[in-house]
Amino acid sequence: MVDQAVIDKLEAGYQKLQAASDCHSLLKKYLTKEVLDACKNKKTAMGATLLDVVQSEIEWFLIIAHH
Repeated sequence: MVDQAVIDKLEAGYQKLQAASDCHSLLKKYLTKEVLDACKNKKTAMGATLLDVVQSEIEWFLIIAHH
């Protein structure tokens, strides 16, 4: 099971991406609410979560959006 803190970060990042009208990233396009809900509680055999996959893109967007 994925920690609630990880799920909270995923959902917060998702909301920020979706709210940004000037963001045209592929992550925003393909990380739909359905995909988020289907994957946010899953881990790979090595223990990686969806946050491990998308975190750098979300952080990059937040840095760029604030400049």
